[in-house]
Amino acid sequence: MRERYPWQLRKIREDAAAMFGGRVTSRDIFMQATGLTVGFFAGAACAALLFIALMWVES
Repeated sequence: MRERYPWQLRKIREDAAAMFGGRVTSRDIFMQATGLTVGFFAGAACAALLFIALMWVES
């Protein structure tokens, strides 16, 4: 990944540095990505549970 898209990584790092106002390590980016992934799956699970509950109530 690093060899194929170095400019993308650099841009992500620059954007993150501008956002958080400082130097950003790859660990910070990794933690951010992990948080987003966990949040996404938690949201998907909640939506699925809501849908199942709605179907159960409707029937």
